[in-house]
Amino acid sequence: MYKSLVLLLAVCSNVVLGYHYVTIENNAAKYYSTAALQDLERKCICVKNTQTAAIRGVNGGTIRLFKSNDCTGTYQTLGSNSYLKNTYWVNSYSFGASGMASSGPNGCPNYFA
Repeated sequence: MYKSLVLLLAVCSNVVLGYHYVTIENNAAKYYSTAALQDLERKCICVKNTQTAAIRGVNGGTIRLFKSNDCTGTYQTLGSNSYLKNTYWVNSYSFGASGMASSGPNGCPNYFA
């Protein structure tokens, strides 16, 4: 019993959860980042009220850029560790684990206000 418990603790201590990140940038070079638990969640972020001059994925998982404000309809894919300029047309984006439904968005604030 004791050996089983020690083995279980050793295995659990080696499991490290990482994050997917997406960063948006405005014309004034201000940045705002959002994070999702790696392989456990997928988020939809509304940015229709936020100036998005550029979007960068930092281990962002599967990133989809939408014209809609609720991550529905057609989209453009952005690579997990890619940078895209002139993204003023983006009103929402989803990122995180592939194959999962997105949660959100929870409102459409101006992230730079």
